[in-house]
This record gives sequence, C-alpha cells and structure tokens, in this order.
Amino acid sequence: MNKKLFISAVVLLIAMVVIANASAQTTVVGASEWAIAYGGDYSTNSYAIQEVSDGYVFAGKLFGCDIGDYFWVVKLDSNGNVEWQKAYGGSNDDWLHAIQQTSDGGYIVAGYTKSFGSSAWILKLDSNGDIPDCSATIEGDINVTPTSVDPVSTYSEVQTTSSSIVNTNAITRTTSATSTEVCYAVLNQPPVASFTFSPSSPTVGETITFNASLSYDPDGSIISYEWDFGDGNVTITNQSVITHVYSTTGSYTITLTVTDNDSLTNLTSKLLIVSPKGDFNGDNKVDVEDLSYVAYMVVGKAKPDLKADFNNNGRVDIGDLAKIAYYVIGKINKL
Repeated sequence: MNKKLFISAVVLLIAMVVIANASAQTTVVGASEWAIAYGGDYSTNSYAIQEVSDGYVFAGKLFGCDIGDYFWVVKLDSNGNVEWQKAYGGSNDDWLHAIQQTSDGGYIVAGYTKSFGSSAWILKLDSNGDIPDCSATIEGDINVTPTSVDPVSTYSEVQTTSSSIVNTNAITRTTSATSTEVCYAVLNQPPVASFTFSPSSPTVGETITFNASLSYDPDGSIISYEWDFGDGNVTITNQSVITHVYSTTGSYTITLTVTDNDSLTNLTSKLLIVSPKGDFNGDNKVDVEDLSYVAYMVVGKAKPDLKADFNNNGRVDIGDLAKIAYYVIGKINKL
C-alpha cells in the first residue's frame, strides 16, 4: 500500500472515533447567574415560575400558618430580588399549583382550596398582586439567602428506542361546575375614639385633663388627636393627653376625632358642665348653701375640698370662709 494512502487512512479512522465519542456524550459546563433561597417565618415551597417582562414571578405555598396553609405569590426582579410577596387563603388549607401573567400585566393563579368548599380556586391578581375589593395579607418578610451551585459535567448515552402505536378509545362526558365568587378579605378597619376627663365636675379657671389613651386602632396606629372643646378652641396633636381651662360657666360638648395611619377617622363626644368657682352643691350659683359648706370644712364637719382654697395657701381655712362670705353678700365680685 502507498505510504501516503496508509497515513491518510489512519487519520480518517482517528477522526471517526473522536466524532463517535463526541456524539455519545453531552457536557454541560457553565456557572449559574444567581442562586437564591427564599424562606421566612413559615415553611415554604414553590410549584410554578414564569419569566415576565420585568423579571420573574413564582407561585407556591406557605405551610403552618396560624389557621392553615396559604397560596403564596412572589414577584422578583431580573436579579432575583423580591419586589413583593403576598399570601391568599381562608380558614383551612389552600394549595397553589400554577401561575400565568395576563395581557393586562396582572396574573392569574390556579389551585385547590379547602377553605371554600374543597374545590378549584382561581384568583385574578393585578400587577401588584392585589385583588380589587379584597385584601391580600402579607405573611411576614421573606429571608433572601444567596446560595451557590457548582456546575457538574454530565454524560448521557445515546440509545435507540422503539415505540408502537396503540389505538385507544376515549369516552367523552359532559361535566357541569358552578362558580362561586369568594374573597377572604381583611378590610382596613377604622380607629376607635374614646376619652375621659378629670375632674368630672370642673369649675371656671380649673385645669381639666383630657385623656384619650383608651382610643385605639385595631389594625394600625393612631397618628393624630383633634380636640374640639366646644368653646371655640380646637387643638390637633399627636399626644393622647391634653389639658384645657374654661373661662366661663356653661355646658360644653367635647368632641374627639382620631385619625389612624391609613387616614381613617372616628369621633366621639361628651357633655361637660363647667360650674362657677365656689359652687359646691351643683346649682350653678354661689350662695349661702355653699358658704355653709365651706364653714363645715373649716370646723371639721365636712372633708376639706381644695376647690375652697380661694386664697391659694394649700388648705381650707378661715380666710377662705371670709372670702366666700364677702362674695355671697356682694362685697367682692371674684373668688
């Protein structure tokens, strides 16, 4: 055999062996762009994921929540960062199995619910994961943990397979299903306004303390208290306790309006009667009966009331008795 022809045959044989080996194996080499684990207060699982125009969205399940297992939808940006996450469910277990972005930029999810009659459950979400006229509750924050994946070369053997065609008979049946709209909503609740005042029977010039610390917001916090004291004075504050002094006698309607962190309001009103200074029997005037009452305080027949301390020395004494006496007979016009 010609020497050159022999060498060419050997080269061709080696090339055929290399090609055969290459066709019998597939090598996957490369590094993942990112690998992240998502978890939180509850056990989590994911069942479906879709690439969308601005990232990804995946659907799964929150296990072991307070009253059951919830649908779970998480929106990610293109780098795997969480943009929003929301859970949907009722009083029992609910499983989410599929998600698809819709033409309006929202999402449609499908699964199974035991909260609403053991049936298929379809939710139409907007682009933020919300349902119109229905609140989706956020179940804690996701803990985002970077993870690493090592690429591994894999090998697969090429095998010849054969299949046979089998005729089958399928029976067509007509089914019927009824749809029921359900919405497990947690609607925003308004605050509750409540207050007390002390003393309960104030007099002109006396400092009155108004306390709204019993007010509360069942799903948030109160951020402002508006006090209308009924005498033309209105005060808005972020403090629950405030004081006020009335300069004239009369009946005043006190109105408290509280506003919560969602801008919802609630109000309540109470009637306050401000009596003249020195009116101890509540008849809205200072007369001989009030003078007698102060006299009893001075001689120890009645418990001293510092409202009768007209000379402001910290006790009820003969000087206070003399002052109210002069007031009753018209010698002075102010206690």
